[in-house]
Amino acid sequence: MEALRPLKFLRFKKRAENPISVFSIPLDDPSNTYYRNLTALTGYGGWRMLFKEQKLFLDAQARKLLGIPHSYTPMMRNAFDFFAKQQEDTLELLYNTCLSGETIETEIQITTVSGDLLWTSLVAEPIFGKRKDVIGIAGAFRDIDQAKQKSFLRQQQLNIHRQRENQLKEYTSIFSRKLHESVSNLEHTSALLNDTPLNPNQEELNGAIKELTERLVLHVDHFKKLADIQTKRVVSPKKVALDRLLKRVKEGLRTDLIAHHVKIYSEFSEVPYIDTIAQLLEEVLLELTRNAIQFRHPDRELHIDICTVDEEDEYLLIFRDNGIGFDVERHQKRVFQPYQTFHPERSGNGMGLYLLKNSVEALGARIELDSVPDRKTRVVIAFPKRKLNKKQTQKKNL
Repeated sequence: MEALRPLKFLRFKKRAENPISVFSIPLDDPSNTYYRNLTALTGYGGWRMLFKEQKLFLDAQARKLLGIPHSYTPMMRNAFDFFAKQQEDTLELLYNTCLSGETIETEIQITTVSGDLLWTSLVAEPIFGKRKDVIGIAGAFRDIDQAKQKSFLRQQQLNIHRQRENQLKEYTSIFSRKLHESVSNLEHTSALLNDTPLNPNQEELNGAIKELTERLVLHVDHFKKLADIQTKRVVSPKKVALDRLLKRVKEGLRTDLIAHHVKIYSEFSEVPYIDTIAQLLEEVLLELTRNAIQFRHPDRELHIDICTVDEEDEYLLIFRDNGIGFDVERHQKRVFQPYQTFHPERSGNGMGLYLLKNSVEALGARIELDSVPDRKTRVVIAFPKRKLNKKQTQKKNL
């Protein structure tokens, strides 16, 4: 066989100065109840091969997993027959690793006497002689076939889901582009009609066409924004510094903030960083700030307060403004629905809160909104805390 690269699911452990292992327990000692109870409890079957004697030993649990009767005496030359043919590279790596004096853990497929393939979790370590030379290999393995097959099935379903998602994105992109081209052509046609002398009936028709075109342009823009949100949601979350993110938002809205004398106060000391999609969260804060400016109170300066709170299971990002607000209880069922306006006297297309909710959900978060007419609006975005595994928990507690 050719030289191999280490496989990603293999884990190595360096040999200790004075190796002590459960593999040193005799496998063929029927009086050793401790060993029998241990293998029954863990499901691991033990094995050992000795190079000089050319012998292979299997305990009762190993024989059970392989389907080997107790009366059958396996030989070392037949040891590799118990592994699936496609596992040759892994076997060679396992063998060479143990010869170099290291322990190896891996997942490998074995072949039972009846010819069935079985995924197992296997650990192997060298057996050292009196001169510290490797005189054999000992190990244990257990059945993980059911869990492995479920893992394969989940991965297969995930691949199908990703394929369909990519296809949907492709169709959406093509549809959006073609629709935008058609609308652009309609806009140009309408503009040409504006430069052409028309009679009163034609002018009325042209006005209707122009209004329809503007409405269609708006709908295409909303569709494009929704498609962009769904595209960005597959981006891997990263650690985002909220103060830097807010700084970019302020720079993007600098002209409006100065023109309308907007004051923004922020306090992120409790949660300075959040694992999220930076571009989407930036757009959320941009949309919230634009809404606050659009629906500011005419009789007072606009003040915006943004802060974070560390709750037991969530990180809260809270956005408050002292604008004109609206009656949330009255419009509760319509708040996050598309094309809903709550201030007829102000310009708006009724899509702001709907797009905002879609963006927040794309971040894996949830949104709450509270508002009091003529006083304030408060938006809470709740990010679930990422669950730590045992190693991460131990590291955090150190």
